Amino acid sequence: MDELNAFERRLAAGLDAYAGPRRPVNAVAIARAAGATSPVRRGTLLGSGRVPWRLMVAAALLVVSLAAGAVFVGSQHPQLPPVVGPAGNGLVAYSSDGDIFVGDPVTGTSTAIVTGPEPDSEPMFSPDGTHIAFIRGDPWSDDVTIVVVSDDGSDERVVMPAGLSDRGLGFAWTPDSASIVVNHDNFPFTTPYFDGELSLVDVFGRAEPRLLTPPLPIGPGGPYLNRNAPFAHMFRPPNADVILSGGANALHLWDVDLESMTELAPEELSRFEPYSTCGWCVAWSPDGSMISVALNVPDDAIDTFVMDADGTDVRAMPIGTWSPDSSKMALERCSTNPERPGAVIVVVDIASGDERVLGATSVETKTEGSVPPRPSEESEYCGWYEGPDGRVYDYEGWSWTPDGRSIVMLERAGTRPVVVDVETGDAIELPWEADSALSWRARPAIEP
Repeated sequence: MDELNAFERRLAAGLDAYAGPRRPVNAVAIARAAGATSPVRRGTLLGSGRVPWRLMVAAALLVVSLAAGAVFVGSQHPQLPPVVGPAGNGLVAYSSDGDIFVGDPVTGTSTAIVTGPEPDSEPMFSPDGTHIAFIRGDPWSDDVTIVVVSDDGSDERVVMPAGLSDRGLGFAWTPDSASIVVNHDNFPFTTPYFDGELSLVDVFGRAEPRLLTPPLPIGPGGPYLNRNAPFAHMFRPPNADVILSGGANALHLWDVDLESMTELAPEELSRFEPYSTCGWCVAWSPDGSMISVALNVPDDAIDTFVMDADGTDVRAMPIGTWSPDSSKMALERCSTNPERPGAVIVVVDIASGDERVLGATSVETKTEGSVPPRPSEESEYCGWYEGPDGRVYDYEGWSWTPDGRSIVMLERAGTRPVVVDVETGDAIELPWEADSALSWRARPAIEP
């Protein structure tokens, strides 16, 4: 989630009291599935043919920085940089009509790398760019799975089998590209809303899957992971060696095995006590040098801050999704147009606090199916709510491009993504229709 609206504040503060014992995840079943491969349905490299594209005049925004002299690991895949520091924009993974595609924004070419009768969606490149994870099946059904393939669609592997999520599913890579954090929900449910259980799954089957909640607190009322971030934001980049979590009157730093914990910034944050933080309200910056946090205080206000990684230099700051170079935040805000309720993306400079509203990202709120009533008359939806019977949402998805110069957004499934330059506000449309948010592969930057 990005900026917390009134609905999210009520969920984060009011539903914590319902948290209770949880059913352990079936780690044996996950491990068994992670060790099994399924037949590759289709795996082809992106074609070399070039298709004329009338939008080539804007290609400077989307330059692909192909690494000269890439270092190869094994016999197939180049070792790509983590999503830390300067990077260029590479290929794009997206889903359309139940298949997974990889596209080149410069040439306009696109190739299906995973096809078949099962519906596949929400592909996400690993931070090192060598693998793609995606969801197979309906995320709100009990037969949903998570699948990982190599970047060309080969070596298909089920890393989370069906039957382990009863009510919603999400995932994100760890910054080291070795594991996937799965955000799921198991019966018996402790709240009427998505509770946010987390499991950690080694995508190569080298370690046993394990439940992270507990000891990490469950995040009732909403998903634990940031939909717009390229990796699980509670793991410190680039090595995923420290886990950040919130709680009552404390921020905690855990070792990766969750066996030891220290408190972060107790003196700096003591002036806000009592306060609480939720699972999606704390995040490392992509370079690991800073932390963003939202504190829910008794007067029902949300105070948002950025601090250094050691808990010093706490300063007020609107928080959202970090830019790849950790210099900016992008966040959603409700539209001020009463005739067109919806959202717009705002970019905040961390050093100065200056804000830039990206007008080209303005979208209308959409409703599909049966959704719960609004919490109160004065509260407006501006963000995301999804359930088995329907959803209220603004963007189908959005994220930063790897070079940090643009935001790529998809307003709704079945439309073309739009890339918006954060400095000029200029927007261009990519040439393919997509059904879920795009995942952009990072490439080493070209030196001037």
